[in-house]
Amino acid sequence: MNTLILGAGVSGVAAAHLAARLGHSVSVYDRSSQATIPLRAQDYTVHSGAWADRLLANIGMLVVSPGFPEHSEPIRRALAAGIEIISELEFGVRQLAVPYVAVTGTNGKTTVTTAIAEMLNASNVSAVAAGNIGLPVCGLGPKPARVVVLEASSFQLRFIDRFHPVAAGITNVAADHLDWPGTVTDYAAAKARIFENMNPDELLAYDSDDLGATTLAAQARCHTVPVSGTRVPSSGIGPEAGMLVIGDSLLPLGTDDPSFVADLGIAAAIAASVGADTAGLSTVLADFTPG
Repeated sequence: MNTLILGAGVSGVAAAHLAARLGHSVSVYDRSSQATIPLRAQDYTVHSGAWADRLLANIGMLVVSPGFPEHSEPIRRALAAGIEIISELEFGVRQLAVPYVAVTGTNGKTTVTTAIAEMLNASNVSAVAAGNIGLPVCGLGPKPARVVVLEASSFQLRFIDRFHPVAAGITNVAADHLDWPGTVTDYAAAKARIFENMNPDELLAYDSDDLGATTLAAQARCHTVPVSGTRVPSSGIGPEAGMLVIGDSLLPLGTDDPSFVADLGIAAAIAASVGADTAGLSTVLADFTPG
C-alpha cells in the first residue's frame, strides 16, 4: 500500500510510524520544510513547499491531519481522484484490539474525556485518553489499556469509515470552528458521524439542554441518554439537591455549575457503560477539577 500522510505534526508523525510498521510505502507532505526535518532524518520520503498533484500518483490511501481542511487542495484533489481518505483517528482505531469510547462537541469534550478516563481508572478499569486531547491514536499500540477514551473533533470525524465506539457522548454543537468544514450543516454532519456505526444496544449520552446536541441525538439508531446540568430529564441523568441522579443512584457532586454538571453526567453515563463502578464514579464526581 502506498500511503501519503498529510501533515508532519504529532498526529502525522504517529501515523507515518504506524503505516511503516504495517508495511506501507510511506510518504509525508507538509508545507513547512522545518516540520519535516525529524521525519527526513529517519529516512522517510518527505515533501514540502507548494502542493503538487504528482504527489498523489500511485497513492492508495491518504491519512489526513486536522491541519488540512476539507477545502484544501490536497484533499480536494484526492477526492476527485477517488483515493481513500481517512483521518489519523480512523487509521489509529483500526489497530486497536480493545474497546474504545468517544466524545465530541464544540465545548467540554476535553473535560468529559478526562473525566471518563479518571472514573474508569478509579474503578480499577485501566483507561487511557487520546485523540484530540493530545495523544495521537496511531501511537497507542493495540492494547494500551482495557478501554481507550477518545476525544474526537469534527476534523477527525469527517474522514472515518469503520470508526465504532462502544459508547459515545455529544456535549454541545455550536457555530464554531467553521474554518475547517465551512458551514454549520457540514460541521454538525461531521460530528454526527460519531454514532454512525453504533448498534441499537450501544449508548449515546448527550447534553439535552443544547439544541444542537439534541438534534443530532435524534438521528442516532443507538440507545440515547439525555443529560442535563439543571434538572433530571425523563429516563436521563441530572442534578437534584447537590447530587447527580443516575438511575437509582444518588452521587455527590463537587460543582453546581450547569455546564460542568452536564459534562460530568455524560462522562458518568459513558464510564458506567464500560465498567466504572459507583465508588469510582463518586470519587471523580466529588473531586473533579477541569483543566
